[in-house]
Amino acid sequence: MTQGGISYFGIRHHGPGSAGSLVKALQELQPVAVLIEGPVDASPLLPLLASPDMKPPVALLCYPEDDPAATSFWPFAEFSPEYQAALWAVANKAALRFIDLPSAARLAEKAAEAAADTEAAEAEAKDEQGEEPTRVQDPIGTLARAAGYEDGESWWSDIIEQNPEPGPIFAAIADAMTTLRDGEGSIGRLEAMREAHMRLEIAAARKEFDGPMAVVCGAWHVPALQAGHTQKSDQALLKGIGRRKTTMTYAPWTGPRLALGYGYGAGVVAPGWCKHLWQTRGQDDASVLWLARIASVLRAKGHMISTASLIEAERLARALAAIRERPKPGFEELRDASVSALFNGEALLWKMVEAELLLGADVGEIPPDTPLAPLIDDLQRNQKAARLKPEALERELSVDLRSESGLFRSTLLHRLNVLGVDWGRLT
Repeated sequence: MTQGGISYFGIRHHGPGSAGSLVKALQELQPVAVLIEGPVDASPLLPLLASPDMKPPVALLCYPEDDPAATSFWPFAEFSPEYQAALWAVANKAALRFIDLPSAARLAEKAAEAAADTEAAEAEAKDEQGEEPTRVQDPIGTLARAAGYEDGESWWSDIIEQNPEPGPIFAAIADAMTTLRDGEGSIGRLEAMREAHMRLEIAAARKEFDGPMAVVCGAWHVPALQAGHTQKSDQALLKGIGRRKTTMTYAPWTGPRLALGYGYGAGVVAPGWCKHLWQTRGQDDASVLWLARIASVLRAKGHMISTASLIEAERLARALAAIRERPKPGFEELRDASVSALFNGEALLWKMVEAELLLGADVGEIPPDTPLAPLIDDLQRNQKAARLKPEALERELSVDLRSESGLFRSTLLHRLNVLGVDWGRLT
């Protein structure tokens, strides 16, 4: 949705369909500047996302120097719209910036709220991770549930991505968010400050750049960023904002920690499925490839899966999609078809492979020259020395304390437990 030479792209955080639509829109618009929702003081680190050695999932890490335990994270996956926007901007030599409140200001504001009202601070704690407001954590998910869908990505895929006549996608999303916000009433102080800061940054960029610009933000924020607020009122809202000295860097992340079920309010239901959608975008056999992956996991666990069963599962998934009036099978149809055709109706068997399939086991990597927090730097050196590669999912590890390597591994894991990092636990 364009306003005054600025196009606003309301996205769903970590939505592969949203990322695909955004890349197409940026390619058509060819903006001279890309402004992304995120801590403005981390803008110098944004181009690092395009480094060949940066392998998502990764997270932007911020911590106050006087309290390193109060760390905040902004995760990026391969299928995150913000990540793809950064890649596009670097590849096309467009200016690239974050426009949200500085991390230091957000940390200071959160600390002040905690001191004044503990309950209110807990209700807004998820905002520290760059998430949507606590009352409507997933606005696209809200629309999806209203339409009878289990998750927002399925709704987005059906109604927008796979709709033969989708029309102006981002304008439609902006209209939907406007309707949702009209029914929400007043917003919290921190959210109001964030949106005021983003409006001021957009206004400053409008004066600096000559040409089309793109603003990439959570769909929930689009109506507020387009609303008619004066710079004076926005500056007044930010007057006296707290400051804390912070340090920012990147850290490796894991696929499961992108999941909504892991306590990440801006997460997705199934990161593994989202990655699959992104990697198979534009292909007609995405559902077949997903079933093949299910079969591969089952066979690795010793189960006999015949080709005939896979063919039947694919037919059943398409039939379920037709009954449910969906253009293509989603992961719900493929799950139900698999339970019936591959698991002989035993839903318990699906639970055995669900985490590996839907959450994934990806572990990100960051460039060697990335500035690291001292503890992370020390941990990575010890992990290499112990030959313990970080993994996303749990596995059993036997340690022989009679050997030097086994004793070193045990010592490292016990040291982490003392620090409250449960990377390994005794069984």
